[in-house]
Amino acid sequence: MTWVDQLKDSLPEYAKDIKLNLDAVINRSTIDSEHAMYLSIAAAFATGNGKLLAFITASATDDVARN
Repeated sequence: MTWVDQLKDSLPEYAKDIKLNLDAVINRSTIDSEHAMYLSIAAAFATGNGKLLAFITASATDDVARN
């Protein structure tokens, strides 16, 4: 399961639009997965949401370690 799928699964059902947007922007984008992750980290940082930033950076570290 990718970090995007884990993030989508953690969102409540009423956040369906956010789930769809995450899938469209990250999974179905022409941006390669590495750049998408970097952009996601930047976006999470810009929101000021520490939990989201910690989740994405931890997932990025896991992905780098696997590759």
